Amino acid sequence: MLVPYSGGPIIHCPQIYTSFWGPAWSDPAHTALANQLNQFHADLVASQFMNVLTQYGMWGSGAFIRATFVSAVPGVMSVSDYQNIIQDCINAGAFPEPQDPHTSAGVSLLMIFLDENTIINGGGRELNFPGAPDIGFHDSFTTAAGHPCVYAFTAYSPDYNFGTVVASHEFAEACTDPLYDAWTPDHAFHEIGDYCEGTNGTITVSGRTWTVQAEWDDTNNTCSASAPSPIPALTPGPGAAGALQGEVRGRGPRLAGAILPYERLLPLPPLHVDLATKTARMQDQDVYAYGRKVFHPLRHEHLFQDFPGFLRRAADMLEARQQPAAPATEEPRRAGSVQRS
Repeated sequence: MLVPYSGGPIIHCPQIYTSFWGPAWSDPAHTALANQLNQFHADLVASQFMNVLTQYGMWGSGAFIRATFVSAVPGVMSVSDYQNIIQDCINAGAFPEPQDPHTSAGVSLLMIFLDENTIINGGGRELNFPGAPDIGFHDSFTTAAGHPCVYAFTAYSPDYNFGTVVASHEFAEACTDPLYDAWTPDHAFHEIGDYCEGTNGTITVSGRTWTVQAEWDDTNNTCSASAPSPIPALTPGPGAAGALQGEVRGRGPRLAGAILPYERLLPLPPLHVDLATKTARMQDQDVYAYGRKVFHPLRHEHLFQDFPGFLRRAADMLEARQQPAAPATEEPRRAGSVQRS
């Protein structure tokens, strides 16, 4: 086995939150790129790429939940700087308090994209400047509430293919080795993406084709960007009997116009974070566009006489059923990264 299982947890069903850091993401060209990257993440978890990852215990599914934009970040950030920003965003409600992958199957995964004005340099990480050793990396830290927060960074490029290749590498590794003690022989330096750097393929969902990095396929002893059906879980591994279990469902390319049940509601309208006030807000036009998507061709008032009241009551009922997450038991370790070739 080229990438052995070391016993730690994985993210079985990732709940993806993208986040775009730096002032340039507000201009039209960058916003268009952000929209492409958001669509990519929605398509990635609905593609045959996920069938490669089921051998490592993933369920072949996930969801893209929401995008956020954080413009007023420092031009140069250390590891502690950006972890504090993530914590501020959690406190502001822009990202949810993460659940522990030891005990929860659906765990949030934060995929962060830097603009060209923003670099990481300090605390053992270097990214997004000439000569930086990496073009992407994933890692985790323990939040103020005591939960492991799993995240990944991607360096900036105006070419969305660059972003999808790097993000697919980091996504696969963050899911299969979120705390650096799952699918790795040496705590993140040789994960399933590392053996396949430079080997790319494509996925197609609803007529949209994306370039992704292939991941190590231990079952077939090769690098694979997709598989026609879910690959059975390896043993030993977190998909074996006694592990967190769920439905394994590879989706593959969809019929034109097909919409999965949850996609009428997801992704949620993007949030814009003000770090000075520690608040997050939705823009009016995004909320209106979301309402049109959810209720088209009807309007919400055609279905609900008191829609805001309904949402408040429904939210109260759902929150009353929510179970508190278990405290984290792992300390963060250094993550794997995509190196500059």
